[in-house]
Amino acid sequence: MMASGTMRAVRLHGKEDLRVDEVSIPTAEGNEVQLRIAFAGICGTDLHLYDGWEMSGAVTLPPMPAIIGHELSAEVEEVGPGVTRWKSGDRVTVQPQVYCGDCTMCQRGSPNMCLNKTKMTKGGAWAEYMVVNERTLHAVPAEVPMNLAAMTEPLGCAMRAVELAELDPGDNVFVAGGGTIGLLLARLARARGANKIILSEPQARRRALAKAMGVTRTIDPANEDLEAIVATETADLGVDVSFEAVGLAVTSMACIGVIRPGGTAVLMGVPRPGTKLEINPWDIVTAERTIKTSWLLVDNMESCLRLMPSLGLEKIATHTIPLTEAVEGIRMCKAGEALKVLFEVGGENPN
Repeated sequence: MMASGTMRAVRLHGKEDLRVDEVSIPTAEGNEVQLRIAFAGICGTDLHLYDGWEMSGAVTLPPMPAIIGHELSAEVEEVGPGVTRWKSGDRVTVQPQVYCGDCTMCQRGSPNMCLNKTKMTKGGAWAEYMVVNERTLHAVPAEVPMNLAAMTEPLGCAMRAVELAELDPGDNVFVAGGGTIGLLLARLARARGANKIILSEPQARRRALAKAMGVTRTIDPANEDLEAIVATETADLGVDVSFEAVGLAVTSMACIGVIRPGGTAVLMGVPRPGTKLEINPWDIVTAERTIKTSWLLVDNMESCLRLMPSLGLEKIATHTIPLTEAVEGIRMCKAGEALKVLFEVGGENPN
């Protein structure tokens, strides 16, 4: 039966103005599916929206007050009359952006750059219920717990970057940033057979976690010479692949600076609009270094769900809190006290 009445939802009313509101439960129509949220995560993009970043064109957000959140796991509550694949009780996660498949960019194999990209949801995941188009859904395998399933979308973004890097077994890798994405990148690099994985992160707790997840060498960039350490670890050659997972100019330049001749740097941290880099083309051209960027994900949610049980991602989800403590969750993330914060809404068995 379709849920109706009201629900608790976390809505962004403006810059640094996040409130727990009582709102109407959205209902599913046509090809839509009503979901009962199990877990929802705080993403770096959510923090940027909270801080008032202007990201129009890159991030689709309804008029404020807006229910935010796009990392989630859920159970199907009820389906619209046009839905045939899904039924009540199905365990699912969501790819929040849906691509048209017909525009020039989709036809060229870059659906993440879709010219007609739409957010096919009614509200975000920081709520007890949400409604999505059935095209966004992916089934969560029984062996994947619902709290980890809520991390499928960020894992997909990291996987996209690793795929673009064309990382080969035996490659040496550098990662700038030990947040959720940085650790996911390191874990995926290890799963693909990387040799040495060097990770730079100023926070000691995150460096310790990185070591526990298979990183070979961690660097405190505030107190250690990053370039000298990378040179020592790679016999003065530089790494084969580097990943930027912070979004700052200084970390982007570091990633470009540590790759070997013929190496590849992939920038995927979200920079504040207007951030600029000063690069020396001579160093890039004469050493045939490659700089790539990675945005969102491309058709890899199913792969992520299959791979997830083997990655040991439980260590990344450091805090699980009630939805009503959303403001505290934001504070913990911004203060560096938490890595991945999950809201437990309905929990492992939400219905």
